[in-house]
Amino acid sequence: PETTNLPERGGVQEIQIIELHQRSKGLDAPILLAIDKVIPKPILFHLRYGNQVRMAAAHKRPSEADGSKWVIGEHYLGDWYPETADRQVLPIALDLQGLYEQLVRGLLPQPARPGESIAAHLERVEAIRRHERERAKLDAQLQREKQFNRKVAINAQLRTVNQQIEALTA
Repeated sequence: PETTNLPERGGVQEIQIIELHQRSKGLDAPILLAIDKVIPKPILFHLRYGNQVRMAAAHKRPSEADGSKWVIGEHYLGDWYPETADRQVLPIALDLQGLYEQLVRGLLPQPARPGESIAAHLERVEAIRRHERERAKLDAQLQREKQFNRKVAINAQLRTVNQQIEALTA
């Protein structure tokens, strides 16, 4: 609160920013998860590879059952950009929790709907990911299948999954 001039709220007393220098462009999610588990504060990762940088974060919130523990969501990665590029300004927020939620939302692949809470937004993004994995599985199954009647059934399932993805992304 002292450096940002924003009051704390919702258990967010500070936001940690950790810079990691990578040896390769790929990233192992268990590394970020291990760091997130050790530090009981919201964390934004500043990943650096060569002369490129990107941000990564997982939505963290205090546990409702035990206030001393934190619930960690899935990690989301931003795009790579040159380190000499102009940085984006911080979003407008009334408190540290709002600032953290807006920073995490900036990393999500789908934009938020008007009035959508961060929990609903994260749930929708996860549902889209689940349906996309299911679509890939059905596509592979369709390619392997030889019988016409089974291909018709798989296509019907595939059409349903595609409609669900469209509904979630609209």
